[in-house]
Amino acid sequence: MFVAALTLFIFIESSGTVEHDFTVVFAQDGSVTARAREILELVGVSAGDINGDGKVNIRHVSVDLSSNTEEMLLYLTDPEISLFILEEHYSSLNCSIGYIDDKLSDYGIDTEEDNPYRVFLGDTGVFLKSGLTSSNYYGHIIDWTSVGKGSQELTDGAVTSLKAILAS
Repeated sequence: MFVAALTLFIFIESSGTVEHDFTVVFAQDGSVTARAREILELVGVSAGDINGDGKVNIRHVSVDLSSNTEEMLLYLTDPEISLFILEEHYSSLNCSIGYIDDKLSDYGIDTEEDNPYRVFLGDTGVFLKSGLTSSNYYGHIIDWTSVGKGSQELTDGAVTSLKAILAS
């Protein structure tokens, strides 16, 4: 299984002509690229072949917010991206200033009472397996269809993927 995930990851990262089905944005201080393989594999299985080309290609973006906060704003305003996994500080910040304001309970996902826009991921099986438990990661969904942009398939992929991470 690890070899398959690694092969998928290398194929995605090395090919400039791949049409991605889905994008996952990780944002934290530093990079998680090397440790995110299991998470990306789970997202790929969950989201599936959204573009209908017979292949599942997941794009992983790791934003190092210790040196590049402007890049994150680009992703937060991209209607082709619906799933965000953010470290606690950046999760709180983006929720408090209104960049992320889709209540996860609207998608059948239970959240903490103090913040309905995020769900803790650090204690899930896939995060424990990847070694990303030392940081407090939270999952978020941006539903662009609520403002007439994006696609329902991307929102559904984000919801399905986030639920799969929580169930892992």
